[in-house]
Amino acid sequence: TAMGFPFGADEDAAYMVSWLELNKLSGIKNFVKISKKINKKFKGSFQLENIKSNKKININNNSLLMKGPGLIEYFFQKIRKKRYIEVILENCIDPIFIIPLAARIAKNNVYINSYWIEKDLMIELNASKRNIIIKKQKNNLKISTNQLLLKISSKTLKPIIKSKKNQYIIDNNLQQERLEEAINPNKKDWKLISSYAKL
Repeated sequence: TAMGFPFGADEDAAYMVSWLELNKLSGIKNFVKISKKINKKFKGSFQLENIKSNKKININNNSLLMKGPGLIEYFFQKIRKKRYIEVILENCIDPIFIIPLAARIAKNNVYINSYWIEKDLMIELNASKRNIIIKKQKNNLKISTNQLLLKISSKTLKPIIKSKKNQYIIDNNLQQERLEEAINPNKKDWKLISSYAKL
């Protein structure tokens, strides 16, 4: 709220950060990193005509903490009629925040595969009602840095990365086990977040 997120959007952003933190995916650290680029001018809306039929959507270096919930909700409504959507989000500066959004929408029997670049490796996210699987390997999709490829389907999607090496699995049972040990953020990051709360 202190960062300019309106009611509702502040809860969505808090959910995304805490979900990553719970699952040992550095939610607090990623939030602190992106908070330096958020200037208290909330930009969560988008022009519907710009995303209706485009295969590429430019989110103009705005955080997925702002743009993500609205876009995912739009795609979820669209998938009921179309059954399959493939889109690239251009100028996406914090693709990791797609993971909690995918986890939430997947509970509605929707399948999501997503791809982005992190430290010269391609990250693949496979989200279903059953679990979340994250893998990494060399970039054979040739997607660029700050691009997020998103595939959403009403039917199972095949992963691109076949190897089970270096995969990270999240399911409900593992979340419960991680709950106690996960909430232990870096003191420097937590100090900055605490300063926002005092505003």
